[in-house]
Amino acid sequence: MNFDYLNFDLTKLNSVPEFISLGVILLLAFGVFWAIKNRKLNEDNIELNKETIETYKENNKALADRLIIVENETKMCRSDHAQSQKDIASLQGEIKAYNDLSLIPKKLVTDLQKNQKEIISMIKECKK
Repeated sequence: MNFDYLNFDLTKLNSVPEFISLGVILLLAFGVFWAIKNRKLNEDNIELNKETIETYKENNKALADRLIIVENETKMCRSDHAQSQKDIASLQGEIKAYNDLSLIPKKLVTDLQKNQKEIISMIKECKK
């Protein structure tokens, strides 16, 4: 293999192979520099990604546990709500029954109030 075309003067780029060779050498130099520079960065990114994935897994587990708790609380609230509705309906029925039930007739109460006023007025007249 002949590498004579790699020997060239940088002040004179007279031929296309010299120009291409210079471009290839510069690209290789840049590639090596970039690979060395980014190797540590890639290792750090891989470690960070592993930590991030582990954190996401922990968060997912915590969220799944919380979901179970919330579902249980929801079931309890629904059963309590159903029981409360039954209790309210029962109490409303009792209130209606008590309202319909008159222990003392209203006419008797009004008559007693009228008679009481008359008695008080008669006592006041007697004292005078």
